[in-house]
Amino acid sequence: MHITHVNLARGFAGGERQTALLIGRLSELGVAQCLVCKKKSPLRAFLKNTPGLSFHKANNMFSGHGFGLKKTDLFHAHEAKAAHWTFLETGIRKKPYIITRRVPNPLKRNRLTTTVYQRADAVVAISTKIEEILADYAPDLNLSVIPSAIGELPSRTEQVSRLRSRYGDDFVVGHIGTLRDRAKGQINLIEAAEILNSKYSGFHFVFLGKGEDERILKSRSEGVKNIEFAGFTEYPGDYLSVMDVFAFPSPDEGLGSSILDAMAYGVPVIASDVGGIPDIVEHEQNGLLIPPRNSRALADAISRLYENPGLRKQFSDKGRETAAAFSPEAMGERYLELYRQILKPKLSSGKR
Repeated sequence: MHITHVNLARGFAGGERQTALLIGRLSELGVAQCLVCKKKSPLRAFLKNTPGLSFHKANNMFSGHGFGLKKTDLFHAHEAKAAHWTFLETGIRKKPYIITRRVPNPLKRNRLTTTVYQRADAVVAISTKIEEILADYAPDLNLSVIPSAIGELPSRTEQVSRLRSRYGDDFVVGHIGTLRDRAKGQINLIEAAEILNSKYSGFHFVFLGKGEDERILKSRSEGVKNIEFAGFTEYPGDYLSVMDVFAFPSPDEGLGSSILDAMAYGVPVIASDVGGIPDIVEHEQNGLLIPPRNSRALADAISRLYENPGLRKQFSDKGRETAAAFSPEAMGERYLELYRQILKPKLSSGKR
């Protein structure tokens, strides 16, 4: 079996991390793979030492076609541009393909996009909410739900000690996500910080990530001394190790793999009751769900956890249990089984 993954994203966000996790797990299982990506894709550097993986350059949906990739048995598109590239390539190769849909945005109802999805051998949603959106878009799709996996993010003992020393006795509220308010709701967390600062002392708010709204968010938080923008780090586990609460106030979300990463570190979670997040967070059991775009509700939830160490311990323990079910091993096995189902006639005949 030879699988070609396609991801034409420019940066390295949650979808790219999930692509990398899947490729890594399949490599451990001995699956031969290729990754189609941009020449300067961060995925190239991240996966460069992966056994059994080759790379193929495509800087946009119209480039990189018509040569190479002859060994491919099945193509796997991991984002929107990749889905269109894969549709064009499989028109040449006459090979099966699947699409993973990670965002809850409605698909365009034009002839090309509809055809791209309807001709896919399978379409994978990462949450039940996305599955519902896809079923409404085209009821005849071959749909599956395969959730994202925890990132198994490492931490460095020395750096964790430095952070603990820097924050001291502060109650650390953390957030990880692309700095794009319309997608992640960071302004609501800034407003919640202002509300809490009028009531308490000793809070510290840490934002991890980079993005197009960085300047706007920093400007909005001017004068709030306990807000820190730590930027992008290859080791978010360092910060997860010192967080007391993880806040994820997205106005919409496909699933929220950062929530899983926080749970894996035993950090109590507060998140918006939107999209696929309720697939992970069970209100009052392993975290708190709040209405989206509601800074007061977010502040009240943080205050509640701050004042209730026993509840934080409950969410920490239950969160670890939840995260354990979302391992890269489980995700890899489910995709591998889907590949086998699609390729079964070919594999059973012994053809390559």
